[in-house]
Amino acid sequence: MLESKAFQSRLEGFASQLRPQGRRFVSVLEVAQELESKVCVRFDTTRPSSPACLDLGLRPHTIFLNRRASTRGQRFLSVSEEHLLTPRERFSVAHELGHLIAFREFNLPPAREKNTYWTQETWMNRFAATLLIPDVVLEEWLGTVQVDQLVSPFRLRRWAAEEAKLSEEVVATQLCLKRRSIGFLKVRPVRRKKDEHLVLRVSFSVSGDAIALPKTHSHVDDERFLSKLEAEPSGTTTTDGSSAVSLTGLPLTVAWRRAGLIATHSPNAQPERTPYAGAYWWISAAARTAEPQSQLSFW
Repeated sequence: MLESKAFQSRLEGFASQLRPQGRRFVSVLEVAQELESKVCVRFDTTRPSSPACLDLGLRPHTIFLNRRASTRGQRFLSVSEEHLLTPRERFSVAHELGHLIAFREFNLPPAREKNTYWTQETWMNRFAATLLIPDVVLEEWLGTVQVDQLVSPFRLRRWAAEEAKLSEEVVATQLCLKRRSIGFLKVRPVRRKKDEHLVLRVSFSVSGDAIALPKTHSHVDDERFLSKLEAEPSGTTTTDGSSAVSLTGLPLTVAWRRAGLIATHSPNAQPERTPYAGAYWWISAAARTAEPQSQLSFW
């Protein structure tokens, strides 16, 4: 087995070399063409078991994107059809290009065994993010935010959707690699099975190494914080060391925006439903070194 950190570093080096110089936006279809590979959207009437796969048995090597549709079929994409890809599909193509580089340069095919699968997946996710978000773009984004301030969840949405054409999760992860004092959560309210108590379930979590936030798939039981989220669709507040949002007990500056649909509460609703079913919040946090500044009007 290749040494993990060294191999990951070499893969990221290949990703940097593949990026077109002087361009902020990276077309995965152009990179695929440069690597003499094809990208094909495959349609099926059943739910796909995976969003994408790389077929090394074909010539040229082909990346298949799997979509559920009313009919079966497939379509190869030209380099001018990047707009047909969703943010998730763009990342999936870049991920599979990482597998392609690993195979061609190191004779390392995609893992089939569980004990190596997740290690490879981590490598390829880092390759994809490095390819699609150049360091100069990350530095430019973070240059608009003071070191002791959080990155607004509205800025995160704009950078991801409008500039990078990627998911907020991918952009958030890369930002936290560059600034150690920030973090992000994506949460939704659920009722705890044992007592029907309303808590926040974390569906995504990332942070720099200077702070620690609740982990992905964990729950946040903090009534004061939840009441703030319920009261306003967006806002800014501070937390003290006793808040469940801060695992290290450090005071944090926190901002949020609500997304998704809000369902009307019904007394006949199923136990797992809540007055906020369908809603989720993006939460941004930063280590608090000063009083929070309300920036909502500028976001």
